[in-house]
Amino acid sequence: MNFTKDGKCTGYYVGGQNSMKVKPPEMQVPYYSLHNHPSNGILSPEDIQQLIKRPQMQGIGAVGNAGALFTCEGVRLFPKRMPRAGLRP
Repeated sequence: MNFTKDGKCTGYYVGGQNSMKVKPPEMQVPYYSLHNHPSNGILSPEDIQQLIKRPQMQGIGAVGNAGALFTCEGVRLFPKRMPRAGLRP
């Protein structure tokens, strides 16, 4: 589910029992993304990559079936084009 800063839901997507391969379209306004992790697992590397790749995404969260909540907020401190020296792929 994606929603804007003022709480307006902009759409939701339904995945399968064990995974969700749906990639919501990029939004043109600041927004947050929230989804579930049935296994109660932490945010995945793919979740964090979505946050990094989408400049308007302000944060991402996952809620586990046991009620666990995992969140990460995007902080843009670097220019979009960073030097690759010293960074591992």
